[in-house]
Amino acid sequence: MEKRTFRYEKLKRCTCTLYMTETCNLNCVYCYEHIKGKDLMPLNIAQSGIKSTFERAKKEQIDYVEILFHGGEPFIAFQRIKDICEWLWAQEWPTKYICYATTNGTLIHNEVKEWLMKNKERFIVGLSLDGTREMHNRNRSNSYDKIDIPFLLRTGLNRE
Repeated sequence: MEKRTFRYEKLKRCTCTLYMTETCNLNCVYCYEHIKGKDLMPLNIAQSGIKSTFERAKKEQIDYVEILFHGGEPFIAFQRIKDICEWLWAQEWPTKYICYATTNGTLIHNEVKEWLMKNKERFIVGLSLDGTREMHNRNRSNSYDKIDIPFLLRTGLNRE
C-alpha cells in the first residue's frame, strides 16, 4: 500500500469556508454549537462565495485556494457537497485549488465512499478523532466503531 503525503509548498493561500449545515449526527461533550439548525447552504450562495474567493485570489496574486466544507457534520449535506463540487470542477479557475472537509467519519459509507474514492485526487478528507476508542467514545457519543478507519487509511484520504 502506497501512502501519499501532501506537502504544502510555501504558497500564498486563502480559504473559502462553506458552512454546509449546523446539523450534526453526534452530541459531543465539548461541542460549542448549541443551536443546530437543519438548513443547508444554498448552492447559489456557495457558488457566489467560491467565485468571490477566486476573484480575490486573482486580484491579490494568491497562489492557491482551499475550499473547506464545514459543519456541524458536513457529510450530512453530502448531496449539496457533490453538487457544489461538480459545478466547481466544471469551471475554469485562475488559481490552483483543492477541496476538503473535516468530518467525524460516521457518515462515510456506501455512496459517500464511492464518491470519495472517485475524487480522491481533488477532495481531501480530514478525520476528527479523539485518540483512543475509549476517549473518543466518551467524548463523541460512542461513535468510534461507526468510523471506517481502515477505509480512510487504505484510500489515502487521511493524510499527514
